[in-house]
Amino acid sequence: MGRDKKNATLEGGMPVPPAIAQAVKELETFPDIVSVGEPDLRPSGWWKIATLFRVPMPSKAEETGISSTGVKTVEPVYMYFPENFPLKAPKFFLRVDFPRTLPHINPGSGNSIVSPCIYDGSLDDLLHQGHGLTTIIDQMQDWLRKAASDSLINKNQGWEPMRLDTADEPIIYQKAKVQGFVSKTAGFRLLTCDVFKLSAGDIFKISDYTCRAMDAGFIKEITQKDFVGRKGSVGTCPVLCCWPNESVVVDTYFPETVTNLGELLEKSKLYGTYQSFWPQIQLLWNQSAKVSYAVEVVTIHCVRRPLNLINQNTNLEFLSYRVRVQYTPLGIPDMNSPVGILGHLHAVGPELLREISGASPGKMESIIHIGCGSLGSKIALHLCRAGHGPFTLIDHRWMSEHNLARHALTTAAGDKAELLKKVMENFSVSATAHNKSLQDYLAKSSSRLFEKESLIIDSTASLNVRETLASLPNATNNSRIFQTGLYSKARLGFITIEGRGRNPRVDDLSAALFDSAIDDKPLSEVLAVADDAFNRQATGQGCGSYTTIIPDTRISLHAAAMAERARQVFEGDIPEEGEVSLGFLDAAGMSLRWQTSALAKTRRVRLERKDWELRVLAPAFGMMENEVARWPTVETGGVLIGRLCLTRKCAIVTRILEAPPDSTRSRARFELGVEGLENKIAEIVKSSGLTYLGTWHSHLFGGTPSGIDEATLQKIKDLRLGIPAFNLIWHGGELTCFADYGDY
Repeated sequence: MGRDKKNATLEGGMPVPPAIAQAVKELETFPDIVSVGEPDLRPSGWWKIATLFRVPMPSKAEETGISSTGVKTVEPVYMYFPENFPLKAPKFFLRVDFPRTLPHINPGSGNSIVSPCIYDGSLDDLLHQGHGLTTIIDQMQDWLRKAASDSLINKNQGWEPMRLDTADEPIIYQKAKVQGFVSKTAGFRLLTCDVFKLSAGDIFKISDYTCRAMDAGFIKEITQKDFVGRKGSVGTCPVLCCWPNESVVVDTYFPETVTNLGELLEKSKLYGTYQSFWPQIQLLWNQSAKVSYAVEVVTIHCVRRPLNLINQNTNLEFLSYRVRVQYTPLGIPDMNSPVGILGHLHAVGPELLREISGASPGKMESIIHIGCGSLGSKIALHLCRAGHGPFTLIDHRWMSEHNLARHALTTAAGDKAELLKKVMENFSVSATAHNKSLQDYLAKSSSRLFEKESLIIDSTASLNVRETLASLPNATNNSRIFQTGLYSKARLGFITIEGRGRNPRVDDLSAALFDSAIDDKPLSEVLAVADDAFNRQATGQGCGSYTTIIPDTRISLHAAAMAERARQVFEGDIPEEGEVSLGFLDAAGMSLRWQTSALAKTRRVRLERKDWELRVLAPAFGMMENEVARWPTVETGGVLIGRLCLTRKCAIVTRILEAPPDSTRSRARFELGVEGLENKIAEIVKSSGLTYLGTWHSHLFGGTPSGIDEATLQKIKDLRLGIPAFNLIWHGGELTCFADYGDY
């Protein structure tokens, strides 16, 4: 083998690097490597080592010295080692005339040495796993063995997409959109694409998937020369999509080598697309030539494979070409007209985003996101990046400069909802923005949120929004309100999800969350500092120019978990009951500990006053049930604890307090004592913000409130624990109520 000047210097005394010398020794130990050449330093700085591999063959091929696929019993393999080996792995090449019709060969020109794709991943990483160079040589040997036996395509792995050896220009489109055109019978669709001129060549992008008719308006559009394109495009090009009858399946692998119109027509016959392609492209040329000139056409051919493509859930492969027709002196298309192969690049869209995220298609129709602030914007974009939507974004606030410290958006000066919508449109995810408050959005209809089966996410941290949501009518579909929020500088995050039929409701779940603080001192402490005014930062001069101090990292930590649960719900993991999840920040501030509890259906108690609502949460009802079971032969009772909303005239019972020790029980009467009651209620108010709502007691024999009941009510009223006060009577698992509404 001849050596260049640099190699002569090497022969004159430059030593082979120790790592390369060690590689030679290692190669010489392999039983299937029959020859290892001397290291040869190339002008590129890489060290070439020529080897001969013995390839295992079927018995018939052993006799002839070559397999049916064109692989020889002894194959030359050229290894190129980089200067920094073993930090980086060597590259492998085969002889120039090695059969290129085999799969798993890297793209390359027909007159270059062949580069096999021996590993589905990085050879640099593989080098540093297992047994180093030995592992890579084993991969090369295994590749040659499979090439000889025509088993490079693993049916369990899928069909390898066609190799594009000469594709220099790309076409960008959403594969799922084009795939949606394909039917069982052969056919075609006519689209348009934008053309972008770059120094390295043209780029084609399909932005509109509306099927076009070959009418005068379409011909004018594709032939106009004073074109003003969108987003930098310089023209519009027609796109002819063709697909075969479902019976046409191409089960032969070959690389893509089309260079002219004649070769493309032969390939279209193989693909089964000839009848859809050839008549239509000729008609397109003829129609455009009448107006101006025979236009350039991009054509996409669908090829049905016997297996799903590798890492794809379809057996449809799409091959794209750029056809620039030329005519013979006789006025017919010249079969030597140049055809360029276009490589496909995925355009971002819901299907691609779901595929990359490993997400499933949504089971709900839409996402309504109320609040596009720091937390809400992050949750919304996480769901957008998972390919979910369409979105309805509701927020009346302006994006200010200080919001950039924690917001998912990176541009200020605009309506938050509108700016977030524009970002989603960059992902080709549909969104509508409503720059108004929730109350204004609902002005047209109080049931507007439930027109479609939607995941309704509230991340406003607004009591006003929560109460508005609670006041809405029940959904007639399986829509769910999904509420999120943060407390105490994001030391705590919460998620609540309404149950089926809005039972339990958003306000039930919020009340249950705060009820948990009665028995959980750490939780109580977190909730108690939720409105600490000293943790605020001025954002300007004037009343209301403040924002809470929370690092963006903490908000992002919570937002990711909240978005994950929202994704699960949107994809079908919808709880029948209500759900309350609490996420606690660990001491290091680096992770969250989540605990989730279910909340069964809430019972609504009929009241004499129709403008008031009394709701009893399932845990409170269960406590009553247990208390009655403890005292089956006498009347018993206790005190109602919960949340009172005077503006909406709604009381929610979250738990009961056991009757004070000075209470009396008998078969005919229950008299509630008062010993320690005031202090106990004060502790509950301090720890949870919940309060006294009234009393309850059981009747063994039914009936209306007795004189003793009314006297007990007056005694409790004298303690000034709170008005309104609701007083429940339990009989046989049913509740009736008599109440003192005071001035309300």
